[in-house]
Amino acid sequence: FTGADLGQELGSVEGHRVLLPTAAAPSPDLARELAARGASVDTLELYDVVPDATGAEEVAARLAAGEIDAVTFTSSSTARNFRALLPAADLSGVCLAAIGPRTAATLEQLGLPPTITASVSRLSALVEALVEALSP
Repeated sequence: FTGADLGQELGSVEGHRVLLPTAAAPSPDLARELAARGASVDTLELYDVVPDATGAEEVAARLAAGEIDAVTFTSSSTARNFRALLPAADLSGVCLAAIGPRTAATLEQLGLPPTITASVSRLSALVEALVEALSP
């Protein structure tokens, strides 16, 4: 689900007070959707998503050796951190799989056009698209 999807699934929230714990620089979609439906919304940034370089050299070597068939991106922050850690990674012949349109757009902006994009922003849809793309 995207934040907007979740907000639409929640039914009536008018008059309710909602606290949204988030990562730093969150997508405003859920807060906006809840506020549009009449909720009083406060957001609280509790953590930041930062890259961890552990294993990056090994991944770069495995990509260059053709040992990785697909890379999945389950969020825009995943895409940005991948690019930050592996800016010169050889991705020729590698399937780049985006969980949904927003992540796909981020990949495009980073110069990493996705090979596949899940039809809806759900992990199950990403898995289905990946299985279909990689099946002989």
